[in-house]
Amino acid sequence: MIELSEVSKTSILTLICRAVGAEKKGYSFNDQKTLEIYDLLCASSTKPERHWIGSIKKKFKGLSRKSVKIICNRVETFDKITNDFIERNPSGTIINLGCGFDTRFWRIRSEKYRYIELDLPEVMSLKAGLLGEQINYECLGISVLDTSWIDEVTKKGNEDFLILAEGLFMYLQKEEVVKLIQVIADRFSNTELVFDSVHEKYTQGVWKWFTNWNWRMVFDMDFNYTYGVKNPLEIEGYAKGIKVTSSNKYHGHLISLGINNNLRQPQ
Repeated sequence: MIELSEVSKTSILTLICRAVGAEKKGYSFNDQKTLEIYDLLCASSTKPERHWIGSIKKKFKGLSRKSVKIICNRVETFDKITNDFIERNPSGTIINLGCGFDTRFWRIRSEKYRYIELDLPEVMSLKAGLLGEQINYECLGISVLDTSWIDEVTKKGNEDFLILAEGLFMYLQKEEVVKLIQVIADRFSNTELVFDSVHEKYTQGVWKWFTNWNWRMVFDMDFNYTYGVKNPLEIEGYAKGIKVTSSNKYHGHLISLGINNNLRQPQ
């Protein structure tokens, strides 16, 4: 049975979207673990929940099919960033913030690195219930805004981390994102933080209204984007010791920050 808050249900939307992409013939996106989790989720759901899941899947195959390509491309981009990091830091640590039902661990090929997933307790509990002993990496059931998670992950040191925040920051308030980045900049070294963000215009005025209308009409969920970026370089002003090392536009922004080091030059 799915007992998730409205916010946490967005992780199921992303799961369904990836499942549609993985099933699509002629599409290069390969994510068999997502299909497995999707089947397990349906099997453990009530009849009304399966109806809701099925209706969302139909929308991703029809009205919202463009979202499938966008989300799957985003997933593959974050995968590439992760593989590049592992190549440079084979014994490094990867932290997946707000992971939801992400399956990146099974798509990345390496044995030496440390992998950590972090999300709200309700999400991590459901994911653990579905996958059981298949999860052989570290999991933390805690809000990303409760920065005590940093104490846990840095017990053995605070260097050579890749911190991923995929599809997360746009749902947080700006002051929450700024504070989180400030704490990360203060507590980590020789680290890269990578996140995606919508353009700032979608957090205000008519664009904000349209986004909320779209959520309600398509998914019957009441959401707004609350954090956006107009110019990625503005993030360097959030805290000392951070540098925008790369930024790319794709339906918003994909931003990499170097924490107390300069990993690569802006593109």
